[in-house]
Amino acid sequence: MMSKSEFRNKAIADRERQSSEEVELKSQKIFEKLTSLDCIRKARSIMTYIDFRNEVQTRQLIDYCLSNDKNVVIPISVFKGRQLIPSLLKDPDSELQISKYGLLEPKPEYVRVFDKEKLDVIIVPGVAFDKYGYRVGYGAGFYDRFLSSIDNGAVVSVGVAFELQLHDSVPHDAFDATVDMVVTEDRIIKICNKG
Repeated sequence: MMSKSEFRNKAIADRERQSSEEVELKSQKIFEKLTSLDCIRKARSIMTYIDFRNEVQTRQLIDYCLSNDKNVVIPISVFKGRQLIPSLLKDPDSELQISKYGLLEPKPEYVRVFDKEKLDVIIVPGVAFDKYGYRVGYGAGFYDRFLSSIDNGAVVSVGVAFELQLHDSVPHDAFDATVDMVVTEDRIIKICNKG
């Protein structure tokens, strides 16, 4: 079996081979599946990443949430300590800038720290997922730490991925957090009874 880093590198290469048209079309299908979920429709506060490097696109979900009076919360990556700080986003067109790590994050004056215990849904990116809810991320453990730190048992974590990122099994460790469901352009896989 491949090591986690070999698996990660192959999965990133597979994802990067998709054309921008494929990414856009598949992301649209994923968005439609997401907005069919009760947990999304009923949520007051949804945390989502902002896509980067051929990830599943999230702008449509952000716009949907804002137009339906939902709180949109985005992660700020703090590399010292490898933590995610949730921040409320009100206007994606004016409040964001590219961080030194190449990620879109709030400008300092628009950082509004949001209580992670008040999140209803967390949209989780990943390089690869499996049908048991395990994921392979970029290797820094930000989401594993964040998901494990939430005490609110009602929050639903939703991994979003292209079908080519979904595997029967991915390499994982005991401390890796799982997601409650995985949504691809072709299907919704519920790992537990949440959502």
